[in-house]
Amino acid sequence: MAQNKSDQGFPAGWCVEFRTMAQHQTCEAGIEYTVLNGGSEYRRMYQLPCFIKTGEKPGTRVHCERFRAPTAEEIAQHKKSGEDRQKLVTTVKAAISAWRVKHQGRSHSEIVECPACGGQLHLSIRAHNECVQGRCETSGCVSWTE
Repeated sequence: MAQNKSDQGFPAGWCVEFRTMAQHQTCEAGIEYTVLNGGSEYRRMYQLPCFIKTGEKPGTRVHCERFRAPTAEEIAQHKKSGEDRQKLVTTVKAAISAWRVKHQGRSHSEIVECPACGGQLHLSIRAHNECVQGRCETSGCVSWTE
């Protein structure tokens, strides 16, 4: 599954080879989603073996010889990585609260020093909903959209 480089785990219920079908024609193992789906361009996620559903009837999904469920360790690593990333984003959002207040009520974009790593943090706020987007240029640092 396409994921953040710092996250070495995988989510429960997904094949470790999965990549988003919106951006990729194949999984990491090179299996074409369209071929796996019987030649149909319409990718029926409920038929593809890339996802595991608890209590699903046997034979509902097509077979894939490259399917591999994540191990308990990979699932735990993915969960920890997500929690760590959420803490980092929360910390950075708290650190830029004065910036948010300063630009409240108007649209504004700016590059500031990232409070997490010291890199360049791209910030933007929109007047109509006051939602902030942030993306640090440092690989593996923060990125969010409200």
